[in-house]
Amino acid sequence: MNKKVKLFVAAVYLISMIAGGLIYVLKDTFQHNAMLIQIFFSVILMITPAIVAFIIEKKDVKTFIRYYNLSLKKIRIRMLLKYLVIFNLVIPVVYIIFQYLIGNVFQVPGFGKLLDLDLIVPQFKDILPESRALSIPILLLVFFIINTLSGITLNGLIALGEEIGWRGFMEKHLSFPFFKKNIIIGVIWGLWHAPLIFNGHNYPSHPFWGIITMCVLCIIVSFYFSYILKKSNSLYLIGILHGSFNAYAAVFSEKMIIQNGNDLFNGVGVIMCITILIVFLTDFFINGKDNLRNSG
Repeated sequence: MNKKVKLFVAAVYLISMIAGGLIYVLKDTFQHNAMLIQIFFSVILMITPAIVAFIIEKKDVKTFIRYYNLSLKKIRIRMLLKYLVIFNLVIPVVYIIFQYLIGNVFQVPGFGKLLDLDLIVPQFKDILPESRALSIPILLLVFFIINTLSGITLNGLIALGEEIGWRGFMEKHLSFPFFKKNIIIGVIWGLWHAPLIFNGHNYPSHPFWGIITMCVLCIIVSFYFSYILKKSNSLYLIGILHGSFNAYAAVFSEKMIIQNGNDLFNGVGVIMCITILIVFLTDFFINGKDNLRNSG
């Protein structure tokens, strides 16, 4: 790794550790607002990779935008629609199928059970049709619309702060082949979450193994995001997809739709890792590998 990458990693890790320390201190002082404090610092933390990258690059704003493919003109509508469907519909559906098969059908210990539809969304009981066959598609459509809007608005803009660092700065300054590069980025990205995870983020019952699980998830997502970036040449698209993923990741937590689950398996745990890996490999082999040639 060159000096710029080492400086970038050191800076974002230092900021992450400071944020983690502040959350640890303040959540005890303001116990009633502990969740709001964690959310606040998490959002601030997500935009710091972009700020650090901008400072290290020493470029003016226009050059920085051009250098990191941040022009809205780069987004191709057809590709945007395709990946909005994949991330906001296909991935959630595949996740639910795996959750149901592993937890409800095979009843593997620790994976919990998918709650009944009426228990998951009691607030929709009055507006969903009585027929369960119609209720599920409508629920998925509502879910798709909400997460798409979240991804193309606030969540996407915040997530772009991360992506300018991981898929922007790190991609440009790591001169390794596709496979090795994304292993490195995934591990660095995953460990960057460690101070938050130690404060109960994502894996409150298993912080140590949660960090390992997060690294595995980040490696898999890094491969998929890097693949999409090379096809689309648009960091905005990656930010939108990242924002969409963040929007529904919390929904797939133990407390919201899973009964008697385990945070290492549910939410952003093992099932999500398997889901995204399978969706990525399917997309990768169906659409070919031409865009990865000569990627360095």
